[in-house]
Amino acid sequence: MKPVATNQLVNLVGKYLYNHIDGAYKAVRSSNTYDVYVRVYYQLPRLQQIPGKEAEGYNDMHEIIINISLTTYQNKIRVNIHEVTPEEWTFGYILVEPEKLQNVENSMKLIYEKVIQKIKKHYDGYLFLF
Repeated sequence: MKPVATNQLVNLVGKYLYNHIDGAYKAVRSSNTYDVYVRVYYQLPRLQQIPGKEAEGYNDMHEIIINISLTTYQNKIRVNIHEVTPEEWTFGYILVEPEKLQNVENSMKLIYEKVIQKIKKHYDGYLFLF
């Protein structure tokens, strides 16, 4: 596959993430950016659950929305991953260098795997679905 301009690659990767993450429900494309919104369900780890709080829903599944924002600059792709809350807590970012963007399919898979890895790292020990 021939090399693609990074702004086109941002759109391809954004569509790939939107189509491959089960909880993805909205995608917003603008100039040099692509935002994917993902609904993530999680449950507190067993050791953090409080006995007797079941009636209040404390130990139930909870939902958060995550924004995966892809942007391009200097032939690189930066992926910001943050929670859509008033605090806008950031899980982290991924910076993909130009030499890793030569193969479009590998770039999409690499970014997908790193996004999943960041989310799993943040929710280490939690039971989650997305």
